[in-house]
Amino acid sequence: MSKLTVYEEHLNTDWVDANGHLNEGYYLVPFANANWHCCNLLDVGEAYTQRTGCAFYTVESHLCYLQEIQAPALLRVTPIVLSVDEKRWHGGAVMMVDGVERATFETVAVHVDIRAGRTVPMPDDVRAKLRSNLAHQEPAWVGRRISLGRQ
Repeated sequence: MSKLTVYEEHLNTDWVDANGHLNEGYYLVPFANANWHCCNLLDVGEAYTQRTGCAFYTVESHLCYLQEIQAPALLRVTPIVLSVDEKRWHGGAVMMVDGVERATFETVAVHVDIRAGRTVPMPDDVRAKLRSNLAHQEPAWVGRRISLGRQ
């Protein structure tokens, strides 16, 4: 059974731009906060780093803006584990406001030994914990690429 729960955060009015909606750069902040929330739920967050000297570092991400967000708003972010291998974790998240999908976030993180400054395989129990939380179905937005198409 998945431990992953929705992360909630109120839109910070400092994040609102001159157009009256959430500035594009600040969409990433609640996704990053939700990622920390998810890591802590899975026991691979701050306590894990202190205990083992290892952490997950993001090496790639893709953010899709689906619909604008205006203040005030309660941002509800649902994390998703998509796949896991020896050293990497492919995850994602959906941001909802008032029951409407507003943005999606996809990321790949690598397991790093901070002291050695290099990637290392994650322990079997960590990999098993991540796999036990795999999404039952991959969302349609996973793996999208950015393009205007061939001209």
